[in-house]
Order: sequence, then C-alpha cells, then structure tokens
Amino acid sequence: MPKIELAVLDQDSAYLKAFVDFLSADYNYKFNICHFTKVDYLIKYLTANNCRVDISVIDFASYTDEILNYDVGEIVILTQGYHQLEDKTVKLVNKYQQGDKLISEILNCCSEASCINDFNNNNKKKTNVVAVYSPIGGSGKTCIAIGAAIRCINRGFKVFYLNLESASSVDLFFDCNKVHSISEVLYFLKEKGKNINNKIEALKSVDAITGIHFLSSPDRCFDYDEIEPEEYKHLIASIVEIGIYDFVFVDMPSDINKRVIPLLDICDNIILPALEDGLSNNKLEKFYNELKAVDGELYERVKGKITKVVNRASQYHSCMGDHNNAVDIKLPEIDTLISYKHNRASLNLNNEFGAALDKIISLTI
Repeated sequence: MPKIELAVLDQDSAYLKAFVDFLSADYNYKFNICHFTKVDYLIKYLTANNCRVDISVIDFASYTDEILNYDVGEIVILTQGYHQLEDKTVKLVNKYQQGDKLISEILNCCSEASCINDFNNNNKKKTNVVAVYSPIGGSGKTCIAIGAAIRCINRGFKVFYLNLESASSVDLFFDCNKVHSISEVLYFLKEKGKNINNKIEALKSVDAITGIHFLSSPDRCFDYDEIEPEEYKHLIASIVEIGIYDFVFVDMPSDINKRVIPLLDICDNIILPALEDGLSNNKLEKFYNELKAVDGELYERVKGKITKVVNRASQYHSCMGDHNNAVDIKLPEIDTLISYKHNRASLNLNNEFGAALDKIISLTI
C-alpha cells in the first residue's frame, strides 16, 4: 500500500517550514507531504491535480467550512492549546509540543478512520526481534534489555523497546507519555481493531535522552492477563510491520506459561540471563524441561536462539545448569550501574558491562 498522503496548511511560514522539515527527516517513510500557507493554495492543488489526501493538518486560523467541500480526508486542527470549535467532531491538537508527540496525536486522531490504511514501506528494514527472558527473578533482565537497546542506538540502529512485565519499570527508565499507555493498544487488540500499525505509532513514546521508542506502562498490572498468546504475537508482528526498526527488544515476564513460551518461539534471538547460584540452575532446569514437555521441536528451536548470559559473574564461572550450557557472555557486577536523578533511573554503560553488552548484540546481528 502507498504512503499516507498528508497535507499541512499553516499561515505561519516559519512554523510550517520547521514542521515539514521534521516530517521529511523523521517520517519520510510514512508520509507523502504537501504543504501550503493559504487555503486557496490547498484548494487549487486539490482541484488542479484531481487528487486527494488522507489527512489534512490545518492551523486554527486557516480552517474554514469551505474546506469540507473538497477531498481533504481526515481533518486535524492545529491550535495553540486554548481554541475550541462548535463542531465537536473536528479533532484539535496543540501545535506547540515535541515533534514525535505531535505526530502521535495526529495519528491517534485518525488511526481508526477507514481512509487510513496500513502501508508497506518499499525500503522496509529487516527487524531483529530479541526477547530478553529469564525464569530467574532478580537476574538483571530489564537492565540488560534497556542497556542493549541503548548500545544499539549508539551504533546508529533504530530501536523499539517493548516491556511485557505486569509490574513494568518503563516509567522509571524513560520519559513516559502519561496521556497514553500500552493498555490502549491491548484494548485495540482485544477489539480486533484495524490499522494496528498506525495505532502503535500513535501511542508510542520516544525517550528524549536515549532515543528509544516504547509504549508506556499499562494502566493496571492485570491488563496483560486478559491478552491471549496470539494477540501478543500480533502485537509484536505489527511493530515489526512498521518497517523502520532494526531491533525490537521484548522485555519478557519471568513466568513459564502458555503466554511466554509461544512468544519465545517467534523471536529471532533470546538473551537468557542467569546468576551464579544453585537457585538459578534449578529454575533453568525447570524452564528447559517445560519446553521439552510442551514440544521437543519447540525446545530445539528455542534453545538454538538463546545467548546464555551470566550476570554479576565471577571470573571463573563457565556454565549454566546441566544442559551443556556453556556461557556465551559474562556481565560483570558494576556498583555504579544505575544512578537516580529526578525520579528517573539511568544506566552507566561506559564500562565493562557496556562492552559485554556490545558482544551480546554482535551475537544477535
């Protein structure tokens, strides 16, 4: 399918140029963009070229009912945060906000419209889906997942981080959009909503510091319990289908159940962290035995994707359990790995831990 046809009309030429430059730089994969400073120019363009647009983004001062006589698609009005219209069906968006959030709000206004189709990007990237999973609580799984995502960003890759834990730490590590959460996407999945790709793009956030794309924590910890394995597969497949991400890191829950195992099967790679103790080995044995009990072929498929990691490793540790599980990577214990400022956690990766993460990423490419 083609890109979304987007018309932007704003009398403020400086704002218009900045907005269109941003769209061209960051959203060229998604939009074909035409832009105007006057209503007459937009109307002339539509009539002279006998064309249509999917979304028209129009500043409040330029909006007129005359526009409704033309094929302008879904209309979104750019306001300065205080304007109102008598027609409550017209969607209003504050024009003065961070660019990715502005695009997310525009897409969210239009994501269920019949004229907005999912599109295929002709230059779609091959997306590597990496599950970070461990049946062992306290294995450092989330720090490894976020740390690996950051190191990928530093290499120039585009990354989506998806946290599927009921008690998610997303809001601790990232600048979360408190307006939207992953719960809206989960509801959309349950309702079999169309254009799930657009919905994800509309509701995602982009962390201002790391540049990682993500969905904010669920409204309730129990929201994940209502989602079936096939719906989770659809969620991950839809993120991949967006076509702009080099990596999707899936921070998995530590359970061993019907929800987790099918997701491990569809991922391209699995990072499996453990600790140096008997409890870790015991839980790993239970995990592998459960895989075998479910399906012998599934066991072989999943095991073949695993990168075995020992976190907070000593110099001499070399195995994980009794499955001939030689360790692939050792992550050293770093006392200053996590720092806190203004209720936000940050990872210090300029050390041996970060270097070890680079080795893990090299194994998954």
